[in-house]
Amino acid sequence: MSVIRNTNTKIILRLPDFSDRELVGRASGLDDKQIIELGRLEKGIAAITQSDWLEPVLCKVDKYESVGWVEPKAQSLASDPQGEPMEETLLDFIMNKELYRRGDRVDIQQLWERIVQSRLDTTVKCDFIKYITAEGKKAVESLRTLVYDFFRAEKAIQASKECKDIGNWSNRVVELLEPSLKGYTQRQINLVLALIVYEQAERDISYQDLFCRFTELYWEKGGVV
Repeated sequence: MSVIRNTNTKIILRLPDFSDRELVGRASGLDDKQIIELGRLEKGIAAITQSDWLEPVLCKVDKYESVGWVEPKAQSLASDPQGEPMEETLLDFIMNKELYRRGDRVDIQQLWERIVQSRLDTTVKCDFIKYITAEGKKAVESLRTLVYDFFRAEKAIQASKECKDIGNWSNRVVELLEPSLKGYTQRQINLVLALIVYEQAERDISYQDLFCRFTELYWEKGGVV
């Protein structure tokens, strides 16, 4: 990802990949047209933004003569630049704050840069950015999408297709979610599963009936038991 940062400045070089443009552009406060332009920048041209600027500016970067390759330090797949396990950090953020809508805006802003710079899946990064910038009903929808992608719900659901009983199906999906929900309360697990089932029904209409059956289970028995 062609981004160079200090505390207040972001220097963005050409980004041919759409997901990279979307991620970096949203994190840098660019609008849709500016994000598209990130894929059209010529070699040596960069977009620069600062937190107190009204608009990004374009500049030409002088060619730099390399003095040799420095082998980067190994980094955990889902760690931030300080080596902290971002998957665990985001898991705690979702389970203990956002499920109950207790997320502090200061906490969210502190997470922003760490998650963007981590090696979490790009889809999860984009989901997170969309969530923290959304408001009202859109925020709930964005949280639903973030939870679905973060826990790799599609994989768990596909592996549970043979379960006919809604209770068995629900328990099987929970067992297969990654990262694991082991150690969390029944209420937290049920809230995650409710969001996942809703999102699955939105993505695949064939799951509408399952969504109805799950809703009945949730209200009658309190969810997974």
